[in-house]
Amino acid sequence: RDTKLRGFILRVQPTGTMSYICQYGRSKRITIGKAEILTPTQARDRAKEILADAIRGVDPASAKKAAKVHNLDSYLTNVYSPWAETHQRQGAANVAMIKASFPELLKIKLDKITPWTIEKWRSSKLKGGIRPSSINRYIGALKAALAKAVEWNFIKNHPLDTVKPVKTDSITRVRFLSDKEEAALRLALDKREEEIKEKRRSANTWRRERGYDELPNLIDKHFTDAIKPMVILSLNTGLRRGELFSLTWQDVDIKRALLTVSSERTKSGKTRHIPLNREALDT
Repeated sequence: RDTKLRGFILRVQPTGTMSYICQYGRSKRITIGKAEILTPTQARDRAKEILADAIRGVDPASAKKAAKVHNLDSYLTNVYSPWAETHQRQGAANVAMIKASFPELLKIKLDKITPWTIEKWRSSKLKGGIRPSSINRYIGALKAALAKAVEWNFIKNHPLDTVKPVKTDSITRVRFLSDKEEAALRLALDKREEEIKEKRRSANTWRRERGYDELPNLIDKHFTDAIKPMVILSLNTGLRRGELFSLTWQDVDIKRALLTVSSERTKSGKTRHIPLNREALDT
């Protein structure tokens, strides 16, 4: 123990390693650094600062712990991203979205992000013409990431608990084709089918005259390729493009005229069961 400054200690381990310690209260100690790095004078000056903080009511250990809090970037990269990629269907995309949406926050420590910080960000985005629904999605992703930081004890309280979503118009317009539009679409599909069949017939005539193997005949086929049946199925079920592209025969129950879109492929993340009308079932 130092004879000049009470609470300043040199700890010597059995291995010979020496570290400077500052005791600033009963059973309260904090390591200043190793003796091989700091001189006694440097360590003593740091001990004076710690003791002065303790007198002012600042807990040096808490301050040191707070200094180690992740900033948003390091937390997302090293902590949240590995978890999100394992447990969320769009985990990697969500992390990328947060980083792209809040570049000015990446170097800020988690416990320094405040509702006012987000409010200023939100106001600037609204003035810039970003849709409220998009802003809510970005903030929602950030809040979810910070909620995990609280759960995992990286921060004590959620800094954005009081941030509410921007009000949006809950009435959405559903777009249906008019009878005229649907008729035009079906006519275009039929015309395309006939053109493909005619090209195949012409190609086989050319190949037959020259002794080449003919390509499969399309004249008696219901469909020449996947385009027409996909459009017809979409017209009758309302399936999205991604849902159509990922369908397999396991998703179709012909006997019960039922089509299942699993949660992994839906936008809402919920499994949907869609009844098939006669045209969809025949297709």
